[in-house]
Amino acid sequence: MLWNWPKIRAALIAAVLLIGAADGIPRTSPKVLARLPPALRWANESLRAVGDAILAPVTGIGEAFQVHQRWELFTASRDERFRLWIEARTAEGEPWELLFRAHDIEHRWFGAPLEYRRVRGAWNPSRRGATASYPAFVTWVARRGFAHDSRFQSIRVRAEQIRILPRGLGFVGTGEFLHVQQRDRKDVAP
Repeated sequence: MLWNWPKIRAALIAAVLLIGAADGIPRTSPKVLARLPPALRWANESLRAVGDAILAPVTGIGEAFQVHQRWELFTASRDERFRLWIEARTAEGEPWELLFRAHDIEHRWFGAPLEYRRVRGAWNPSRRGATASYPAFVTWVARRGFAHDSRFQSIRVRAEQIRILPRGLGFVGTGEFLHVQQRDRKDVAP
């Protein structure tokens, strides 16, 4: 029996790899699955059916020990997203001047640093709301704005909630603003 050990070992390794691959098939949520094109929906459902068939003999082991490779594809993906607006005004009561709006080629003030992925993490809200660094980010932006134009007396930063359109067709603004914060020149030290 010892002479068969390499073949037995190879079969066990192949079985573990097959089970791990089958258990690692992405589990798309029903909400996301309903929005997929028919061909992708069929492929996803077929792949899941094959994976479930492979796992059927060993399902009890994974459940008993809470060992699995399952994960949902795009679990953090939601339809709600936010678009950063930065506005300035010269005096109390004056209209706000739009300096920066994400995905707006006409309002690109300080655009490259604001859209850099590490800076974006400071202002882009999550499902838990604004980040802990958001107030510091607003102060940083205000200082930049006041240094940019001595006429500015107030800087306002806010996030417009947008809705992502299906099938990559873009987004639409809702006109609903969250996380609105304002800094006045007199309150922000240079």
